[in-house]
Amino acid sequence: MLTPNGRFVTNTRLCLSISDYHPESWNPGWTVSAILVGLHSFMNEETYAAGVLNESNTVRRKYASDSKAWNLACPEFKKMFPTLFEENDRENGVGSSTPFSNRRTVTTSEVASTSVDHRTALSQRSAQKRRADTFVEEHKSHPQLQPQMRKIEVVELSDGE
Repeated sequence: MLTPNGRFVTNTRLCLSISDYHPESWNPGWTVSAILVGLHSFMNEETYAAGVLNESNTVRRKYASDSKAWNLACPEFKKMFPTLFEENDRENGVGSSTPFSNRRTVTTSEVASTSVDHRTALSQRSAQKRRADTFVEEHKSHPQLQPQMRKIEVVELSDGE
């Protein structure tokens, strides 16, 4: 998660059954739609986990109202969504209505005053990509989970049976 939202810590891994915190629960049969529904559900509950915040609704609304300016100040966002910048320019006097037309205008000073260094944020996120076995070890020391013992039964099969 790169945009501050009051629910997830930015630029950090999230402890979800669909994330690298739980490689043992990954199911390759999950569709993008199922993953998005799961993420949406998790975002709307108040569960505690690594990488999760539980800010008040007031704080979340503030993040939501500031998200456009925050994203417009992000060089990576500009590369990924160039048409939104064109639409924002039109909204500020050069064109017709846009998907952002029902929102307030973002001024240059607002964009300049964002307090996050986007380049640093992106490099921190890239630096977090590590091997899955590292995540399994971190999960074992997860501060909000109790150690769980799992009993595994090994069955050996031979061709004659």
